Order: sequence, then C-alpha cells, then structure tokens
Amino acid sequence: MPPKKKSNAEAAKRWRERLLTDPEKNAEYKRKEHERYIKRKAAGKIQNIKNMPQRDQRRLRRKWKKEKREQREKAKGEALGVAGENALNTPLQPPAWSSGTSATSAFPPETSRTEESQKRES
Repeated sequence: MPPKKKSNAEAAKRWRERLLTDPEKNAEYKRKEHERYIKRKAAGKIQNIKNMPQRDQRRLRRKWKKEKREQREKAKGEALGVAGENALNTPLQPPAWSSGTSATSAFPPETSRTEESQKRES
C-alpha cells in the first residue's frame, strides 16, 4: 500500500518549518513577499484604512477587534495549560452549592418565594 498523502495543511506546516530554519531562504521569502505587497499596493488591490469610506473602516476595525479578542483568549487558554474551545468557560472549581446532597443537579438549589421575601424584610 502506498504511503498516506499528507493534507495540504500538513505540507504547508512542514514547508514553513523548513523555511524558518534556513535564514537565507527565510530572508529570500520575506523579500519576495515584500515585493509582491508593493506590486499589489501599486495595482490598488490593497488600500490604507485612511483611504476607505467610513463604513468600510468600521467594518474592518470591528473585524480586527474580533480577531484580536480571539487571539488573546487563545493565548490565555494556552497560558493556563487548558486546551480546547471551552478552555475559558470551564470553571476551575465547582460552585459552592454543588457540594449538597444531589450531585446530579446542574442548578443551584431553589429558594421559595417566602424565604426570599423574609430575607428582604430583615
């Protein structure tokens, strides 16, 4: 059986790793990317945000803000040593009310209306 073909993502990851290990290749790649950027900018495919209409500026800044928030959440999750999507939503300790008799209850014990009204009156 022939060896399993790597996915595009795996191949790209290997290519980037090899590129970063060789300083000459890395410098050449950066130079080419910079030239490509200059050409695209001259062709008008890339705009400065100051040259955009107000609506596009707001849309782009909203996108940047969202991406930065996600980046910070991901970094915070990695710093805590917790992996996965719900890394920040997972409580570190169970709530205080969960130590009661019912371990299966996912909600805090309910108080009756009379108990609540007595608390308010005192």
